[in-house]
Amino acid sequence: MNQITLFNEVAYRPASIPTALPLVYDALFKLNSVRHEASSKVKTQEDSVPLWEKYLLTVEEAAEYFGIGQKRIRRLISFDPAADYLLTVGNRTQIKRRQFEKYIDSMSCV
Repeated sequence: MNQITLFNEVAYRPASIPTALPLVYDALFKLNSVRHEASSKVKTQEDSVPLWEKYLLTVEEAAEYFGIGQKRIRRLISFDPAADYLLTVGNRTQIKRRQFEKYIDSMSCV
């Protein structure tokens, strides 16, 4: 179907406009699938280093790695912002994994 045929169908039979909708939906579906594939490739590139090999962890990664809630980790950070297991990068606080492991090992209750 080319543009001239589509124009003729629209011009002579206005009721046939919905026949073009499946083509539009198909094109949108293909674009969405391409976008989804591209975003999944970006996510896999970001997660190329496993958590147990990273030197610095975000609060979310530390919560996942240590099995502690994000709120609890944020409280630990706020209690002692100058702790040796913390590193501030810009306005974001990162957790040094090995030193935080030692800190957790020395604690009896978190």
